[in-house]
Amino acid sequence: MPGNRRTPGRVAGHDAAMIAHLRRAPDPDFLDKPGFEQLGLHRISLEVYAFNPRARRVYEKVGFLAEGVLRDALLWEGERVDAAVMSILAPEWSQHRGRPETTGHMSA
Repeated sequence: MPGNRRTPGRVAGHDAAMIAHLRRAPDPDFLDKPGFEQLGLHRISLEVYAFNPRARRVYEKVGFLAEGVLRDALLWEGERVDAAVMSILAPEWSQHRGRPETTGHMSA
């Protein structure tokens, strides 16, 4: 719904080239800055698969917080793997700019 101001799709954190680019990025906010500043989103969410802890660390570095786990979310190379659901809200991004508080948040 347009009034919700959130990402309509999902980002799957399993592209090695994308993750390598994110890790080298000079401005860690570039991942979510356009969504909040240019599109006026309130919430950006994504899923990152259990086989890619490096991607999860990148998302945490820029302020995404774990919300939960989708069990057996993907069949990957013959095995079912979980996906962590992560998000960041506009006030969190504005306040922390890639330096989220680590207390009081659920980890998945």
